[in-house]
Amino acid sequence: MKEKLESLVRKLYRVGISTFKDKKVLAWISLGITVYAIPAFYRIFINLKLPFEEFYTFDFGNKFIPKNLPEKLVVNSFAPGGIGAIISEKFFEKWYNQKLEGMKKYFARVFGSFASSIAWSFVQYLGRSGYLILDGKWFEPFYVYPVNYLIALTLAPLATYAMDKIYEKLI
Repeated sequence: MKEKLESLVRKLYRVGISTFKDKKVLAWISLGITVYAIPAFYRIFINLKLPFEEFYTFDFGNKFIPKNLPEKLVVNSFAPGGIGAIISEKFFEKWYNQKLEGMKKYFARVFGSFASSIAWSFVQYLGRSGYLILDGKWFEPFYVYPVNYLIALTLAPLATYAMDKIYEKLI
């Protein structure tokens, strides 16, 4: 039993390291961080509103749907959702030593996207909890997390497919 557990841990470590060395994973991490950082950097260091924000913000009348929903749909499709989708896909491909196709690929992407969104929501929650004491609002309130999960389950896996198709056309 102990040997099986040690073997499993070694395989998990080896597959995890090789997943993060994959060029597609590194490209998605770079893309996702860039897409996420542009509006965040602008809001924190330059201005609280993005240029032309008045054209794509809507007041839906309740606090559960964020006013910047179009921006959130685009940004969360790449980070954390898209990043998690690609990491999960590559991890399972390396774990099973076969290329994922069809529904297996889709479910791997949905799983990764959802898992990464949950992890990012936890980071947001911790940040929001700490900054409420310091009167800062850099992190999202907890009632927006279900929107993040919905994006992770729907748009983020599809965004990875769209980027795959664009990449195929360019190369």
